[in-house]
Amino acid sequence: MSNHKDWPSRPVSQPRPGYFLARLIRNGPFIPARIIHEGGLWSAEINGEVFEASADPAMAPRVFTIWHSAQEISEVEFDHRMKALRAARPGDPIRSPREPINLVALPSIF
Repeated sequence: MSNHKDWPSRPVSQPRPGYFLARLIRNGPFIPARIIHEGGLWSAEINGEVFEASADPAMAPRVFTIWHSAQEISEVEFDHRMKALRAARPGDPIRSPREPINLVALPSIF
């Protein structure tokens, strides 16, 4: 994951639909997120949870949270991350995105 300073700039007040990687808290896992604009309605999906839609993106929960703080990714990467989320076992950090990753508690890869 690159440093956020390397991310391309985007207009702050004009969100676009797309796919993103987000963190809900500092040192938490990166999780899949997306901004959806369908049928004139804006909504957000974070880690598989879809939030209420609104005609005004500023009134659609989490749309600007994603737009202002997440890194844009491809649809292929988003789909891969969603598949990994569905396959994650209990205790996997992606299952608890509101908790910092505890490296000591993770199983060894060796």
